[in-house]
Amino acid sequence: NENSLHFLFKGDINRMVERLQGQYLLNLLVEEPSLEEIFMHYYQKEEKEAQP
Repeated sequence: NENSLHFLFKGDINRMVERLQGQYLLNLLVEEPSLEEIFMHYYQKEEKEAQP
């Protein structure tokens, strides 16, 4: 869906919620990432750091 946003967030969830204040939200779903998502995020980060 073009009106949805998916991302990984690490940190204090309250700070993120504060930043969302004043925004129109139809739905908000907060989930722990799957093991696959954690590994993919970790290895993508390593690849970016390895590039010159």
